[in-house]
Amino acid sequence: MLNRKIVKRAKAIGRPARTPAAVSRGFDRLSDVVLALDKGFAKLKPPYWAEKAAYGYLDDLRDLGSALDSGSSELAEPVPRFPRPSRSTARSTAP
Repeated sequence: MLNRKIVKRAKAIGRPARTPAAVSRGFDRLSDVVLALDKGFAKLKPPYWAEKAAYGYLDDLRDLGSALDSGSSELAEPVPRFPRPSRSTARSTAP
């Protein structure tokens, strides 16, 4: 059940993004997939010999989720636009 849900959500992200806002939405969706994986893996009880690797994997998933959230926040902020100088301003500043 967990696998089908995650695969379906991950496939929905695969469309190309053309704007920073679209990339931000993609990061949000991917972060949701990572969170679902995290929750699913956290419920599993690995055997003793695999605990260290399993917990390391969960830490890596959480780091990835944080990076995606950070990137999404950065891309969601408006890009500053600076006015273009007019031709008369450009000529008057030339040496």
